[in-house]
Amino acid sequence: MACAKQLEAFCNEAQQMGALHAVVVSPPREVFTATWVRLRCQYGCSGWLLTGRREP
Repeated sequence: MACAKQLEAFCNEAQQMGALHAVVVSPPREVFTATWVRLRCQYGCSGWLLTGRREP
């Protein structure tokens, strides 16, 4: 897990790139997605597993 300073830096960078608001959440307790979201990413994205990310 990234330290608090790193997470704050990510939020600041997101806002500099145009995000209106950025916050840190602690998955999976606070973020819920339907099964189809993962499946759409898995089967609809040519970069699935190549980026090191397995979740949307």
